[in-house]
Amino acid sequence: MMKKIGLVTVLFNSNEVLPDFFKSLSIQTFKNFVLILIDNTPSELSEGIVTELAEKYKIEFEYRQMSSNIGIAAGNNEGIKLAKTVGCGDIIILNNDICFDSPSFFESLINLSLESEKVIIAPKIYFYNSNILWYAGGTVINWKGTAYHFGHTKDTPQLNISTFTNYAPTCFLYVKEEVFEKVGLMDEKYFVYVDDVDFIFRAKYYGFKVWYAADLSLFHKVSSSTGGTESEFGLRFNTRNKIYFIRKFLSFPYNITAPIFTIVAALYFGNKAGRKSIFSIVFKAMFEGYRMQIDNRMQIKM
Repeated sequence: MMKKIGLVTVLFNSNEVLPDFFKSLSIQTFKNFVLILIDNTPSELSEGIVTELAEKYKIEFEYRQMSSNIGIAAGNNEGIKLAKTVGCGDIIILNNDICFDSPSFFESLINLSLESEKVIIAPKIYFYNSNILWYAGGTVINWKGTAYHFGHTKDTPQLNISTFTNYAPTCFLYVKEEVFEKVGLMDEKYFVYVDDVDFIFRAKYYGFKVWYAADLSLFHKVSSSTGGTESEFGLRFNTRNKIYFIRKFLSFPYNITAPIFTIVAALYFGNKAGRKSIFSIVFKAMFEGYRMQIDNRMQIKM
């Protein structure tokens, strides 16, 4: 008998998006899952909303509130470990600002996962209430040290083909149990941003493949609870984490070109957004990234 699927999501100021999220889960014909919610917002209000929605839609759930914001990477790890303790096997890491209107979405996803090489699966993702794609496969450009989504356009025949891909975000990511057993959990040093790129890099290092399922789609509200990548917070963690990622994975000449691109891009977009003290923010983040300890260096090429 198939183990239950663990749906792991991290909450942070998420109250407004939760009703649509729970409704999407409730209409699924596949019911053999447990929703694992890790709340990074210490608040009695969010716990009450979660409990009310779970009861309304009859969804089995586990809720754990953190005493402070431990970050997305650590929050996902808490959720994955909690899912295991309640008997879950495969894991879906997913945002709670997503929704999907097909009742057979999970059922189709599970059927795909039964094919041996499809151990990590990512669906097509549209911007909410739009026919514009947010994600339709992706790649990491080594000389830039940056992950890119294919998409940000309407559907094209090329983007409508299911295929193996080099990158997928944890906005929605189906991961088989054996992947975590070999690859490990998310690297918590990232806190937020780039942790998904790191996880996919490590998975590919161990020989696992990522399947882009073009025939499965959902909508992403693309919320910006951290202020966006061009906020001071976003500039700091994006810059810091990309430098750390480059040091951890990329070898010559990419370990030279990618930091330069990272710094120049951060300065450009920060200045364009009108951020004050942009040089101070970016260069402090750069040095922070170079000071971060790397426990397991895996310099590989993709």
